[in-house]
Amino acid sequence: MAVYVDVLLAVNFAVDYLLLKAAALFCGIRPKELRLSAAAALGAAGSLIIFFPPNSAAAEFFYRAAISAAVCAGAFCPCRIK
Repeated sequence: MAVYVDVLLAVNFAVDYLLLKAAALFCGIRPKELRLSAAAALGAAGSLIIFFPPNSAAAEFFYRAAISAAVCAGAFCPCRIK
């Protein structure tokens, strides 16, 4: 079975963006579209882990937790980068 990188990134970007948008609407916050797009792009880039050799379950758990935290912080963190 072939996995195409462009399709993987496009589908993951769209799904991540829609999930972040739904979470923002559910929580009643209005982040900027650029922040949501950047966070979705980070989440899509995190999906490239499937091309690396398999790791232990603990390593994969911590990787997924770190990507999830980075995506949420990128989309919803109220602090500004100066």
